Formats: sequence, C-alpha cells, structure tokens
Amino acid sequence: MRAGIETGLPVRMNETSRVAAAGYRRVRELVREHPTISLAAAGFVAATVTMVAGGRIVPPRSVIPLTSWFGLLNYNSSSNVLPGIVMLIGTTALIVLWLLAIRTHNSGRVSERSVWAIATAWATPLILGPPLLSNDVWTYAAHLDGVMCLLLLGAVVAANQRRWAIGIVLAVA
Repeated sequence: MRAGIETGLPVRMNETSRVAAAGYRRVRELVREHPTISLAAAGFVAATVTMVAGGRIVPPRSVIPLTSWFGLLNYNSSSNVLPGIVMLIGTTALIVLWLLAIRTHNSGRVSERSVWAIATAWATPLILGPPLLSNDVWTYAAHLDGVMCLLLLGAVVAANQRRWAIGIVLAVA
C-alpha cells in the first residue's frame, strides 16, 4: 500500500526530511509575510544568473572585444550550450517571477511603490552588467543610453511627475 498525501496515510520521514520540511514551511511563511523582499531577492538572483550566463556566451570570432567587463565576458570558450541554457533558465525565472509580482500586486498584497522596488532590484544586475548577446560598439552605446533613461525615469517618478514618465517610456521603446 502506498503512503503519501494523496492516500491520506502517514509518511515516514527521517530527521533530514523533517528538517527540510520545516525549513520549507518557514521559507513559505516568510514569503507570504514579506512578498516584496522575497520577490526582489529572487528576481535579483535570477537577473544576476542571466547576466553572468549571458556574459559567458562567446561572441562571433569576427567581433573584437572592447572590454572584458571585469573578466565576466568570455572570449576563449568553444561552447555556448551551457551558458545559453543557464541564461534561458534565468530569463524564464524572471518571467515567472514577474507574473507572480503582477498577481501579488493585483491581489492588493503589495503597493505600486513595492513593485517599483522589485523592478529596481531586478534591473540592477542587468544595468551594471555587460550588454548581453552582442559586443559591438552600438550595443555598448545603447546600453549606456538605457542606463541614462532608467536614471531619468527614476528621478521623474521620485519627483512625483508621473505624467512625464510615460513620455520617457515611449521614447525608450
């Protein structure tokens, strides 16, 4: 006879399983109590993983690197498979977390200000990291332009001039 949740019969657990289950319950409680911090931290980790993996993807041999971006960019590897898979996993995690953040905001558990804090935490690794998947000079220029637009957008929102923020977003898009 099978034991488990679906059968209603008790499951025998060793001490390690009990500790892991208690830890899982505690983490789940913390996430429910502090969704902003949890989503911000998880998104920061996912964005960092995406940025690091994207920096490890080798550009075409015809590209002359402008910088090594503090050793993050890889120009010597022969395979892009593992960094590509890791970058895809990180990007997928960001998408899932963003959907959770929207759901949490729509349920009224977090404010609009919290959503901006979450987005800031997620954007930080991508702003500080190298341009992803391309290493030509135009990508570096666009990256710098995006950083400047985000700083301007943050200043406008902080000054409570939201009507101007829409114009900045449309100009960037």
